[in-house]
Amino acid sequence: MPIGVPPQRVVLLRSPLPDGRQRVGSGTLIGGRLVLTAAHVVFTDIGTPLPTIQIALAQESVLAPGNVVWPDHYKAEQGTGGGLDAALVEIVQQEWSPPAGLRTPVRFGRLTGRAAGVPCEAIGYPRVLRDPDGLRVEDHLSGIINPAAGLIVGRYDIQITGAAPSMATGPHDPSPWSGASGAGVFVHGLLAAVLVVDLPDLNHDRLTAVPVHRILAAPVCRSILAAHGIVTAIPRGVQSVELAELFDQSRLGSRSHLSPAALLRADEEVVGFHGRDAEFADHAAWCRDTDAEFDVRLLFGPGGQGKTRLARQLVNELANVGWVAGFLRADTAGQSVDLSPIADTSATAVPGVLLVVDYAETRSGQLTRLLPLLSNASDTAPIRLLLLARTARGWWRDLRLHDRGGVLATATESALLPLDDTLRARRQAYDNAVDAFAGALSAVDADTDWRDLA
Repeated sequence: MPIGVPPQRVVLLRSPLPDGRQRVGSGTLIGGRLVLTAAHVVFTDIGTPLPTIQIALAQESVLAPGNVVWPDHYKAEQGTGGGLDAALVEIVQQEWSPPAGLRTPVRFGRLTGRAAGVPCEAIGYPRVLRDPDGLRVEDHLSGIINPAAGLIVGRYDIQITGAAPSMATGPHDPSPWSGASGAGVFVHGLLAAVLVVDLPDLNHDRLTAVPVHRILAAPVCRSILAAHGIVTAIPRGVQSVELAELFDQSRLGSRSHLSPAALLRADEEVVGFHGRDAEFADHAAWCRDTDAEFDVRLLFGPGGQGKTRLARQLVNELANVGWVAGFLRADTAGQSVDLSPIADTSATAVPGVLLVVDYAETRSGQLTRLLPLLSNASDTAPIRLLLLARTARGWWRDLRLHDRGGVLATATESALLPLDDTLRARRQAYDNAVDAFAGALSAVDADTDWRDLA
């Protein structure tokens, strides 16, 4: 079921201007004390941050002071081109703390498909809904994004599907949407863009927004987010809107909620990746090979050999250079994963797609549905399918026999050999693991001195 805007993250910003007026805008509390908004809401016309910014969460009347922490300077560009109209504002009131339930960071998303009519939502405080006494009332906007519109200038254009303002404005009057600037645009629960402007000459029913992935690509912005514990790797922190539900996210979360036994899972990556440099380089080169639009590999070996760990490292590496990469979610009883969005991934949006299927020997039914879909895909981003299994025996032969589209004709298979095959190497691996788990256990159970015990 699609997830809409989290209204408790909606923020109202007010800033007094030298002429006695107030500048009003909207924003999103993305985690901790950080608010993401449009730069023109919190900067002067000469490009300096407004000295006084007051911030209130939706449904709250208490205004907390805030300061712009990024960027240092912003000057609005003429027209509605590719300017990065975005800013981070930090709530600086010492006694302020985020309400319960808002301490986890918001999830970021980007459009990676080609299909038009992607539904989106935003909550902001437009001028058209201002009361005579100046009170701003929230408006819950709904619209659609056509990913190819505005592509050349790096923006998302939003066609409003609800009521659009009809109030008359002159050439020098503010837009009836002003005040909604800075509102977060959500698609299926992912923050995908920041609303910035009412496009002229379109009857106020078309708005434009800055995609979040462009904002998070700024190195200083990434550093600030990491310092606030919001996201540590970009674009790994930006999920594909169209493909997010296809990937297994059940293991994502904070270590503070884990049990000690859960740290043994490969997805926790407690022990640093080591010793598989040659295998990693080989698989990375396979993914980046531009000669094949679609290709399949099988990596097999006994449990505990390191297949999942190697695949996770590959997922991390490719995601950090813009790929859509992850572990494909398994079908559940009575409900099959809808795989069709994979074949609609835009080559102009992402460099490629990596799908990892763990325990592939138990998922032949899902693979039988996936292979024909990919064999018929055209003009998409390159797709790589990495299968992980404990054996390459009967199930693999049967899958190849039923491959009517011929996509497995060029598939390769390889065994993952033991990593530490000497006594000295095994002792060193054991010592490294003890040290790593002592550090990780300290985050789970702070009452015990695990490093001292180690």
